[in-house]
Amino acid sequence: MRFVFLFVILLLLNTASHSQSIIPDWIETGVVSSTGDTSFFSLKYMTKVPGVLGDTLIKAWIKTKFKRFVGVNGTTYEDGEQKTLYWFNCASGKMAITKDLRYSQAGELVDSKDYPLKWDEPVPETVGYGMYSLFCNKK
Repeated sequence: MRFVFLFVILLLLNTASHSQSIIPDWIETGVVSSTGDTSFFSLKYMTKVPGVLGDTLIKAWIKTKFKRFVGVNGTTYEDGEQKTLYWFNCASGKMAITKDLRYSQAGELVDSKDYPLKWDEPVPETVGYGMYSLFCNKK
């Protein structure tokens, strides 16, 4: 089943430049955090990037809908969302996060963080591991 799903993702990635209209905005991944937050990806915001060692990297924006989160200012937000820029190197088994943006329910940007590109192994039982498993077809 994962192979078929991955095949469809790669097929749509390859055809995305030819027909933007057939790609849905956000697709639920089935990856849910321990607090019940749900994650989505969009083929519109995924790209394959050649790596420096000849491998292929996947760059993808992941959207997570939060039931509740606390912003850097200490304010608690209900029903907000986060958009995170993930990088996946399936050949090396590594991933990286380079940007996080958090929005209130009204769509107001309430938190933004940039991170240097640092490759690391995905941590089991996390959203990042779920995304890595999904995009790199790992169990």
